[in-house]
Amino acid sequence: MNRFFAHLFILILTFCGCSPRQTETKESSLKQTERAESGKVFKISTVHAIKNNPKLEKLVRDAYEKIGYQVELVLLPSQRSLEENQSNPEIDAEFARARGAAQSLPQCLIVPVAIHHTKSVCFVKDKNLKIENLEDLKKYSVCTVRGFPVVEEAMEIYSPQVVTTTVQAMKMLNEGRVQVVVVIQTVGDFTLQELKLEGITITGPPVTEHKLYHFINKRHKSLIPDLAKALSELSGNEIEKD
Repeated sequence: MNRFFAHLFILILTFCGCSPRQTETKESSLKQTERAESGKVFKISTVHAIKNNPKLEKLVRDAYEKIGYQVELVLLPSQRSLEENQSNPEIDAEFARARGAAQSLPQCLIVPVAIHHTKSVCFVKDKNLKIENLEDLKKYSVCTVRGFPVVEEAMEIYSPQVVTTTVQAMKMLNEGRVQVVVVIQTVGDFTLQELKLEGITITGPPVTEHKLYHFINKRHKSLIPDLAKALSELSGNEIEKD
């Protein structure tokens, strides 16, 4: 009897112009379409060094979960992350940037809750090289990394060599091709661990110190109040007024 109903089901599907496999495929496609339209997965671009800050990653993931979204991180070099946020419609947000990055993210809006505090510092290999103040940078060959607007702006007066990735910068420093690399400390630390480079240290005062904020594409503007509230509750930081 069961075989009779199974054959009958196949005949009905055949009469309708669909095979069981086609029906399954159509149902799968429909579910994917519904998921995409509901916006339940948020693609957020960021630098690889986020792996070194699981607490910050958890903060953002948990905030999105509170408002009903899952997060998918897209790991990119810093400059490319900025560019993808402006040109790639699949990218929904930029994970964490200083307010000064707003000019590089014209298609994004700031979620007005500070989610982290960071600084850029001077990495050196020569232990005899001393940086007492930032004016001392004029004495040395300096390198920085493209895609960190606040750092790049602060470094302009020192005419640094600018490279695409922190990996390139740290290799140049290790090989003696530059004397100082100025980059976000957490990014520099992460790169040194990844490259397993030793003998490179931090010296002198921070070049920049700034808060980091989450940036979200303008097409998701309606989510900002709820997301700001979630980030504020989870981080303990107040929602800032513009």
